[in-house]
Amino acid sequence: MALFQGLLLLLNPVSLIYLVLGVLLFLIFGAMPGLGGPVAFAILIPLTYTMDPISAFALLVGGHSAVMFGGSISAILINTPGTGQNVATTFDGYPLTQQGRAGEALGASATSSAMGSVVGAFFLAGMIPILRKVVLLFGPPELFLICIFGLTTIAAVSKGSFLKGLVAGVLGLLLSFVGFEPVSGDLRYTFGTLYLWDGIDLIPMIVGLFAIGEVIHLSTVGGAIAKKKIPEAAVGVLKGVKAVFKHWFLMIRCAIIGTIIGIIPGAGGAVANVVAYGHAVSTSKHPEKFGTGIIEGVIAPETANDAKDGGALIPTVAFGIPGSETMAILLGAFLIQGLQPGPEMLTKHLPFLFSLVWMIVLGGILGAIVGLSVARRLTRLTMVPFSLLAPFIIAVALLGSFSSRGLLNDVFLTVIFGFFGYGMKKYGYPRAPVVIGLVLGHIVEKNFHLSLQLFGWYFLLRPLTLVLLVMLAMVTTLPLLRKPRRRQG
Repeated sequence: MALFQGLLLLLNPVSLIYLVLGVLLFLIFGAMPGLGGPVAFAILIPLTYTMDPISAFALLVGGHSAVMFGGSISAILINTPGTGQNVATTFDGYPLTQQGRAGEALGASATSSAMGSVVGAFFLAGMIPILRKVVLLFGPPELFLICIFGLTTIAAVSKGSFLKGLVAGVLGLLLSFVGFEPVSGDLRYTFGTLYLWDGIDLIPMIVGLFAIGEVIHLSTVGGAIAKKKIPEAAVGVLKGVKAVFKHWFLMIRCAIIGTIIGIIPGAGGAVANVVAYGHAVSTSKHPEKFGTGIIEGVIAPETANDAKDGGALIPTVAFGIPGSETMAILLGAFLIQGLQPGPEMLTKHLPFLFSLVWMIVLGGILGAIVGLSVARRLTRLTMVPFSLLAPFIIAVALLGSFSSRGLLNDVFLTVIFGFFGYGMKKYGYPRAPVVIGLVLGHIVEKNFHLSLQLFGWYFLLRPLTLVLLVMLAMVTTLPLLRKPRRRQG
C-alpha cells in the first residue's frame, strides 16, 4: 500500500516538472568532466529550501538518477569520463566510438543505466520492511556507535590515506560543536559572533566545499574540459538498446553487484563501476576482446553505476550513514526538509520513502530517453573554455547560498569553505567526511549524552554496542595494517 501511496505523492504536475528539470540539469553536470553529481547537488540544494519535500527530492534524487548516464556520454564519445564513476566505461566505450559504433554504445549505456536504476530502486523497496524491524533494535548507545562507525568507515575507504580521511571527519565533528551545547545550553566556539549561535549552516559548507572548491580547482587547470573531436553519435542507438536485453543475465548480475556495493558506506560508484567491469571480463567467453570495443564492456559498468544509488540510500535512510559522497550531501537535504533518517523515516514517513523509490525509477528512465536525444549537444559544452563557465557556476552557487536564509554572512562562509575545499582537494584530503562529520556530529553528541544518562558507561557493554565496537576496531586497524604488508611484499 505504501508503495502506491509513494507513487501518488510523486504523480502531481509540480513534482513531475521538477523531476524533468532535475534530469536535464544533472545530465549537463554529469557530461562535463570534473563537475558531476556532488557539484550539482551543492548548487541545487539551496534552491530546495522553500520547496515541499516531494518536489525537492524529485529535483535532487530523480535528477541524480540521470547523472551517471550523463557521465557516460563524454566517456564514450571523447574518452573523458564525466565523473570518476564512469572510468571503466571508457575501456570499451571509446574504442566502440573509434569503430564508428558510438550510437550503439550510447544506446547500450542509456538502457543499462535505466535498468540499473529500476533494479536498485526495487531492491531498496524490498529492503524497507526488513529495515523497519532492524532499526527498532537500535537505542541511543547503538545510534551513537553506528554514527562513529559510519564516519570511520567513510574515512577508511576515502581516496588517499586513512589518516587524511579521519582528520577530515574529525574536523567535521569539531565544526558541529559550534553553537549551543545540547545539554547545558552554553554557547561554544562562536567567537562573540551572533551569526554562529545556531552553528555552521550546512548549505554554505556544501556549496563552498564542492561547487566553489571544484570551480577554483578547474580554473587553475585552465583551457577547455575536453579537446577531442566530437564523433557522430546518432547511428546504431537501437542496436545498443537490443544488446542490453540480449545480455540480460549480465545486466541483472551487474545490477546486483552495484546495489550491494552501494550499501557499503563509502564504497561509491567508482568501485561498482570497476568491479562490474571485472566481473564481465572474468565471466565472458571471450575476455580477450575486452578493451578493444565490446558492448558488454559498456553494459556491465553502466548498469552497476545506476543500481548502486538504490543501495546507497539504504544505510542513508535507515541509519543516517551515507553510502557515498553524494548521499552525504543528500543527507543534508533530508535535515533541511526536517526529515530525520532512522526509525522515524521508516515509520512516520514511509509513503515519502517509497516515493524516493519511484523517483529513482522515473529519473533513470527519463534520463536515458532525454540523454540520448541531447548527447551530442551536451558534449559540445566540454569544448567551451572553463573560464567562460566558471563565472556562471560561481554566480549560481553564491546566489543559492544567499537565498537559502537571506544572510550575506552565508555568502562569505561559502567563499571561505570554497578555498578550504580547494586546499583539501589539492593536498589529497577527502571532502565528504567533513560534511558527514558536521551532519552526524549533532546525532553523536545527543545520543552520547542520552546513553550516559540511561546506562552510564555500561552502555558500552550492551550486546549490539560490543559488536559495533569490534567492527569499529577492525575498520580502524585494517587500513593501518595494509601498509606494512605492502612494504614487505
